[in-house]
Formats: sequence, C-alpha cells, structure tokens
Amino acid sequence: MIASVHGDTHNFGKRVKLLPDGSLFKPRCLLWEQKILSRSSPFRCYLESLFSANSTASPFRFAPHLDFKIDKNFVYSGSVTPIQPAHQQLTDLGSELDACAFQAIGSMIGLCVWLGINDIHHENIFWGKDQHGKLVFFPIDIECIFDKLILPSQTSLIPNSQHPEESHDRAGVFSLRQQLTKIRSWPHIAALISGFTQTVETLQNSISGISDVLMSDSNIDKAPIRMVPRATQIYFDYLKGKNPTLKKTLLNSELEQLSRGDIPYFFRFLNSPQVYNYTTEDGHYRESDWRADDGFFDLPKPAILNRNEPETFLGHDFELSQKAGALQLASFFGKDLIEGISQFKDCTIKFEVETIEVEFSGKKYFCSRGSTK
Repeated sequence: MIASVHGDTHNFGKRVKLLPDGSLFKPRCLLWEQKILSRSSPFRCYLESLFSANSTASPFRFAPHLDFKIDKNFVYSGSVTPIQPAHQQLTDLGSELDACAFQAIGSMIGLCVWLGINDIHHENIFWGKDQHGKLVFFPIDIECIFDKLILPSQTSLIPNSQHPEESHDRAGVFSLRQQLTKIRSWPHIAALISGFTQTVETLQNSISGISDVLMSDSNIDKAPIRMVPRATQIYFDYLKGKNPTLKKTLLNSELEQLSRGDIPYFFRFLNSPQVYNYTTEDGHYRESDWRADDGFFDLPKPAILNRNEPETFLGHDFELSQKAGALQLASFFGKDLIEGISQFKDCTIKFEVETIEVEFSGKKYFCSRGSTK
C-alpha cells in the first residue's frame, strides 16, 4: 500500500503522510505534541497527578493517550497513531455534554492558555466522539507553544477580533458554542469558566514542579517551536494569485518559500527569540529576517527559557489571565444569553443587557459586553 499525503506543504514539499500501518508521519517537530498526548510522557503524567491530588477538574479527562515514535533527528519528526472520529460532522451530543464535561473542557482551555499553546483553530482541535463512541476534546498538531498568552482568543480556540481575516467559524471551539446554544443549558458556561480558572490557578501554584519536569528533558532546548506570522489562508490566496499586492509586504524569507510552492514555515528555539527557516531538505537552517520579539508581526511575546532561572518562563500575568480569560469566555459562550444567571459550584455569572459579571472563589470581575475581545 502506498502512503497517502495530507495537509499543507512546507519545507521543500514535505507533507503529513498516512502510513500503511495507520499511523501518521509528520515531517516536523513532534516533541511538544508528545509531551501533552503521549501515554509515556513524564510531563503529562506529572500534570495528571497534579490535578488528581488537588481534586480539580482535569484537562485530560477527554484527551487520549497516543503512541509516538520520534526520531532524534534535526527536527524531532516521527509518527503518531491517531484516533479516528466517529463522524465527519459533529452530531448532537445531548446529555453527554453535562456541566462536568464543560468543566473539563474549560480546564483544557486553561492549560492551553497557561502553556502558551496557540494556532488551535478548528482543524487543530479534535472534539466530538472517537471511533469507540467516547467523548474527546484535545488539541492536535501542537507546534506553537510557550508564548506569553493572556486571553483564550490568542490560542485561536475562540475568535480573535485583532485578526478579522480569520473567520469566526474557524475558531477551535466555535462549534462547541453552537452545541451549547442548541441544548440551551446556560449553567454549563459557569462550569466551563470554573474549569478554566481552577486550572490556571493550579498550574500557577505548581510552577516549581512543572518547571523541574520540563527541565529534566535536555531535548527541549533543541526542539523547534513553530512560529506562524500570518494566517495560512493568506498564503494560499497569494499562491492562487488572489492577492498580488501582498507581495509588497512579504519578507524575503516568505517569498523564497512561496516561490517553491511551500506555505512559509518558521521556528525558534525555547532559549531565544531568534526565528529561523529551513534552507535545505535535509534540515539545514539559517536566521530569518525577523525575530519573535521585534514587533514586525502582531504576535504574542515568546517565553524565553533561562536554565539558571527556569521558572520565569512560565506563569506570566497569572491574575490578569485568570480575570480577562474568564470574562472573555463568558462573553463568547454567553453571546446568545441576553439576561440571566449561570451558576456552577463557586462560580456565578450574571448576564445583563450591557454587562457581564463573573464571581468565583471570592473574586468578582465585570465588563461591558463587547469589551473583552
């Protein structure tokens, strides 16, 4: 059987391949995905034990344990055995989407924000049912990680008004909001925010242990972290001749890759904001003509690892993220609730025509509707 290919082309025509044994070969760094989704990942095991010990909702309740085979080559590429969806289109999940399910989903959103995982648009999130009929919710293609994120919208899980070129229905959990609107169980909003806020706080309170587990892997200094300066659709449109004026704004490093039919691919390493791009098929690379911290692109600031102070690259602006993230999630998931109260355990959300108020664990925040974008 011949392997079939999927996805975008990067780095001299490389694409994801479905191998005869059913596994997916991904010609890019799998290390970060392995840390979150592998059954043998010490990092995942530590996080699971952390949430179990704190008796809080686990972000991994609906995340499977996948099998990875990673080559210790220049990009840490390799293969992963994927799970299969039950249906191409998500069907009504009915009673399975109860309050506790939404709490676990909120917990996964909190984990993604805290770890700085982004580019989780609708093609990079798996949620629905797997081939065994089990409910699943987890990010896939985890390439972009350890950015200093504050808001859930920076992950692409919910729409980001700062990037209007990306349609709202491409957001990772846009269809989840549609499901919530369909079942009209508004207490689930408070459950989701409860999961989000508890997770961010649990992770923040455990920075030292999390940092120690990460630092125990010497490979993290050498593993590429992908940088996505523009939406892929912009590059597609350019390649199809739909946006010829874009050429004036493209950098030489982008034009070079587009000229060979590739979607531009950039990366950095955890200990530096310098951005690189590959120059040969066998993994040689050079410094690109932009840096992750130079402000040329409107991107989150990268978290930079200093092994002498390893804890400093995690848990930035925790209180702001908890507050602003809770309000933004309430605004997004409560869009169709004009007035009312959503309550779950110690989390209460009051929706009024012009304002939203979120209260949890004795903390109270409010905002005007439309101000949490």
